[in-house]
Order: sequence, then C-alpha cells, then structure tokens
Amino acid sequence: MACSNREENLKRERIAIQIKSEIEYYYNQNGFYPESLDVLPISNNTDFISYYKGGVFRYTSQKGDKPWYHFIWVYDGMLRRQGSDHGLSWNGEQCGNDKTHLLLMSEDSQPDSNGFFSIDLH
Repeated sequence: MACSNREENLKRERIAIQIKSEIEYYYNQNGFYPESLDVLPISNNTDFISYYKGGVFRYTSQKGDKPWYHFIWVYDGMLRRQGSDHGLSWNGEQCGNDKTHLLLMSEDSQPDSNGFFSIDLH
C-alpha cells in the first residue's frame, strides 16, 4: 500500500528531526560535526539508508576554527534519482548551526518549531 504525500513527508520529517538531534549530539561529544551521516547511530536504520542513497537527505560539514554543518531533507515529489524508489521535490527543509551556510534565505527567515527553515531548490 502506497503512502500519501502527507504520510511520506511526515515519515521523512521524523527521521530528519532524529538526524538533526544526532548531529548536534555528535558535536557536543566530539567538538566537531560528523564528516558524513554514515557515522550517526541512525545510519543503521533501513529507511534512513534508503532515503540517504535516494537523495532525500543531503549533508555537508566543515571542521576548523568555526565548524559548521548544513543538512537538507526534501519533500516527496515527482522527481527520481536513477535507481531510487523515492520521489523528490524541489522543496524541502534545511538546518545548520550557521545561517550563512543555509541556502536561499532572507534575513528575516524564521525556523519552524524543530529548527528547520523552508527551502526552494529551483
């Protein structure tokens, strides 16, 4: 049975919230952000693995004097990566520890209750 877009996006959001939490916990334990999401505890979750390989989750980080991370998750949509079972949209959510590394945001953008900002990837 196929999920509706709403159910699918809620599932993606729940996993994204967990990922964000694990990124921040990793930083608190290590003093830098993980180089890859593969080192997080959630990386053993089959849904996470499928979404990450399918391009639903995207992550970048940098070590140094001012470490930062940028994490994006995209909504369900009509686009598909080759070999992926997951639909991708041009829209999604993003978060990070430094707003200067977030994409396409106005100065007055405010995060949602989970600390994510909307993003349009067009």
